Amino acid sequence: MDIIVAEGLSKVYPNEQGLHRVSFSISKGELIGIVGPSGAGKSTLLRLLCGAIFPSQGTLNILGQEMSHLNRQQLRTLRSKIATVYQSFNVIPSLDVARNVFMGRTGKIPHASVVRGAFRLTAKEESEIEGILSTLGIEDKLYERCHELSGGQQQRVAVARAIYSGAELILADEPIASVDPATAGIILDLFQSLNKQGKTVLLSLHQIDSALKYCSRILAFDRGTLAYNGSPHDFIKSEVCNKLMGNFPEREVKSL
Repeated sequence: MDIIVAEGLSKVYPNEQGLHRVSFSISKGELIGIVGPSGAGKSTLLRLLCGAIFPSQGTLNILGQEMSHLNRQQLRTLRSKIATVYQSFNVIPSLDVARNVFMGRTGKIPHASVVRGAFRLTAKEESEIEGILSTLGIEDKLYERCHELSGGQQQRVAVARAIYSGAELILADEPIASVDPATAGIILDLFQSLNKQGKTVLLSLHQIDSALKYCSRILAFDRGTLAYNGSPHDFIKSEVCNKLMGNFPEREVKSL
């Protein structure tokens, strides 16, 4: 079942073209790597997919709903089924780790529960959040404020929030750009584990070897157009790969 279908998708900004007539589909349970140089349209695509911005042209159907046909409440409901991990973390610095993670469920629970959770978590909520943080190696930071954490630790909090949200679709915009190699491996392993549990995951990555290792399909963008849509194995041998990324070191070829 296709949970994302884009047809002739374009996004025009005042002084530039973000995306130009992009068409593709993504099936439930895929793990997709989105690659391309800076300014190629990767972040624009993810912002369209999470409903932060809307297309200038074309159609975008997500989880069976056409984005342009949704009212405010319908869009809010759809967004509650999508979790986004940003390169800039988007955590709330003044709140502790537990409450930042708890905020992942704000679109799915009653407003009264959101207000209560801002002051006190239930024992069950705390246990669930601590368990997720344990898989990321930061369970000891449960009640530390996020402004006291390193950049890599804040990124782990953002990933934990996405996991706790229970979203059907997970979008990650450069999720390992600000972490060390060991932490990057932990984070990518978690995304892969979520994918094996049936979640659909889209990862925008500058680290091409990671995209080749972890993702089952590659979408490569160049100047706002979709230049490649296919397997990692074929991508590494393609002219698009040579044009956009240059020739890969042998170690990256062996990672496939």
